[in-house]
Parts: sequence; C-alpha cells; structure tokens
Amino acid sequence: ARDFSRYDFTVFDPTQTYKAYVDSDTIAYASAAACSKDPCLVTHKASGRRKEFENFDAFEHFLLNDEKGKKFKVDDFNVPLIGFALSNVKNKVDSIITLPYISDYKLYIQGSGNFRYDVYPSYKSNRGNKPALHKYCFNYMLKKYSGNIEVVHGYESEDFVIADAALDPLGVRAYIDKDLEGHHGLFLNYNNLDLGVFYIDPIQAFYNLSTQLLIGDSTDFIRGIDFVSTELREAFNVKVKSIGKKTAEKLLEDVKHSKIEMKKRVIEVYKLTYGDTWKDALTLTGKLIYITKERGKVFDLDLFMKGVINDWKRCRTSIHNKRRS
Repeated sequence: ARDFSRYDFTVFDPTQTYKAYVDSDTIAYASAAACSKDPCLVTHKASGRRKEFENFDAFEHFLLNDEKGKKFKVDDFNVPLIGFALSNVKNKVDSIITLPYISDYKLYIQGSGNFRYDVYPSYKSNRGNKPALHKYCFNYMLKKYSGNIEVVHGYESEDFVIADAALDPLGVRAYIDKDLEGHHGLFLNYNNLDLGVFYIDPIQAFYNLSTQLLIGDSTDFIRGIDFVSTELREAFNVKVKSIGKKTAEKLLEDVKHSKIEMKKRVIEVYKLTYGDTWKDALTLTGKLIYITKERGKVFDLDLFMKGVINDWKRCRTSIHNKRRS
C-alpha cells in the first residue's frame, strides 16, 4: 500500500484555483481493463440478432478471424460493453476536472514510441497486450476532451505532465504512478481523491527518486540493484539477496536529510554492486526511471553527480588545508 502520510497536506490552499495536469494513460487503460473480462453481448443492428461472447476480445477476434465475422464491422452492432468502458473514462476524468478548486486542466495520453525502448529493449516486456477496448477509450478521450488533451509521442505521458506542471506555480499533478513522486510540487492521486491535494517537498522527492534508483521498477522490468554483491553486503550489513523497498530505505536512512548525501549513497551502492561498470548501470536505470522537468531531456549522470563532485572537491581541499596547518 502507498504511504501518503509522509507528504504535506497543509501547503494546499482550497480557496485558490489550480490547473490539473493529468497523466491520463492509466485512465484509458484501467477503464478498458475493468470491462475486458465481462461477457460481451452484441446485437446486429440490421437483423436484431444477438450473440454473447466470452468478452470483448473474443468478439473482436470473431470479426477479424472468423469467416462469418469478417463480413461485419464493430459499427454493425450495438455493443453495450463499449459504452460501459467509455463511461468509466468519463467518470474518472470528471472526478478530477470538476473538483471545486480545479479551474482548468490538461490531459496527457501515450501515443507512439518511447525513447526508453531504444535505451532498453526489454522495457515493459513483462506486460501483456492492451485490452481491445483500449483503442475505443483512447479515441473517445481525443474527441471528448479535444483542446484539453495532448497525445505524447516518443515519451511517457508523465514525462510531459511533470515538465509542463513544473512551469506552473498553480499546477497540480494528477497521477497514480509512483515515478512522478520523484519531483516536488502539488499532487493529487486520482485513485485516492478523498486524500485531497498534497505537497511533496524537494528533499522528500529526491528520497523517493533515490529509493527508485536502488529498487528499479518490476512493473516496467527495470532492474535497479537486483542482486547484493559481497562488497555491498559487507559494507552495509545487507542480509538479503536483492534490494527491495525496505532494504533501500535502510540504505538511505542515515542520509535522507540531504540531497547531496543521498546522491553519494546511491553512487556508492552502485559502485559496490557493479564495480567498474557502475556508471553504465546507473545511467541506464536513471534514463528509465527518472522523469525530467524539461521536455526532450533525459537523465544525465554528469548533472546527477554535479553537486557530489563539488562536495568531494571541498572535502579534499579541507583535508589538504588541515594537513598544511
């Protein structure tokens, strides 16, 4: 279960009006998936004949592959299940954009391509195909919310949510994906609307990011630190075989007050795990996990290390001066 208690619910001003930047890809997917296993009753419009299929996917398979089915199109039938899926979309979007403190909104939905597949061909390879109803939810959203929706090509929809909201001091990031919590700002989890809007401060956001860099993301097939080397085990008394959430939090516990110290700890753990290839490993995980605050940018290890390098230089200078004195 997600822990929202670590976030600040006092910053948000409900008397102010805000713009919602909505990661809508999950809305389309979840709305389709919610109906994907239900029996699909269809009625042929011209003849009135009815037939029930195991689910919508089975109906679509009939139209595409059965010799009798190939004579028809979906539009030749009344298909209530499509309406149910579209209703799911509308209810979910309306629950966000009709909130009294939301005066404007923009939806983002995944289009074609994603640079992460080029970086790592196995990205999300553990997921199945989208439900056949998804394309109807997708097209419905484009038509229903025309003027307030953007199809994101080459990136994840949340990449643009974060980038655009970062430019708006009154922007609320409406989301469910934990990867967005690696940024500070106002957030609204639309699967937990009763919680209201909360604020993630910069240190907490970087702690979230650091945790993800260590864990990776099993739902997207991102490795992170998925084994414990002898060096890592001895340095931090790690007794498990792989780094999960609790172990990552333990590794960061004594440094979570400082962004620089968290960076140094993440780097140290990667060095102890991957040895001379630690930069490649951290760069790969960073590109897959990290959502930048600027469109078209990706995780840059040199930028990530910038403060750390300066801190190391200060430490060396201090040690040198002490030796001279």
